[in-house]
Amino acid sequence: MISRTYVTLTLLLVLPYNSIAQVYTYLPEIDGDLENWHNSIAKNLKPPFMQGSYYFIDELEKMSASQNPFYKDNWSENGTISYEGRIYSGINMIYNISKDVLLIWSYEMSKNNIKSLLINQTKIDSFNVHNEMFLRHDLAEIGVEGFYRKVMKGRHLSCFAKEKKTGELKDSRYEYRYDRQYLIKFKNEIYKYRGMSTIYKILPNHKKQIKKYMRQEGIVMRKKNEVLLKNILSYCDNIVL
Repeated sequence: MISRTYVTLTLLLVLPYNSIAQVYTYLPEIDGDLENWHNSIAKNLKPPFMQGSYYFIDELEKMSASQNPFYKDNWSENGTISYEGRIYSGINMIYNISKDVLLIWSYEMSKNNIKSLLINQTKIDSFNVHNEMFLRHDLAEIGVEGFYRKVMKGRHLSCFAKEKKTGELKDSRYEYRYDRQYLIKFKNEIYKYRGMSTIYKILPNHKKQIKKYMRQEGIVMRKKNEVLLKNILSYCDNIVL
């Protein structure tokens, strides 16, 4: 128990989210238990990214666990978001790649069955969901809208992936077709990756050198093998002057 005290000093009030804080120059009197006093102030405060509209997915009842519009199918319970230049971690979020929108778990979801929160997408700088980093298109300097997954970023070359699902209603259930497009940036030019021919087109003067490296390393390039793609692009980034 804390005696009745009039608080005039500035106090930092930490909310139950990492990196979220609110500074007060005036607080009401403490009368009774400190925890109850703290909760009475904090309960109605929400961090900036929790402001938005509730997002209802009309086709929800027509989805299944394996057929849905989300990136890696489920919620990421320890996501990170950079929102208006501030970083917040430990956020429960999911990325709808069919609509290209990031959704946040609402405080009210478990209470009133309110759906996930659609926040202001234009204020999102980047986010990390399922240990993958996504950047807004203008910050990635690639693409024309939405979010792009970072594959690699070197001194000269960078590569991002556009993740996409397209849904089609079949026999009262949605079936989603997954698609991924790699985009490579070099000298302010954007190239759609279609295989090694794209890399040779970007760096025609290094074609023989790249082929020699692949032979030495025993690399047999496959279009959809991201590990090999990162390997080749990292090598190319080092040989470009």
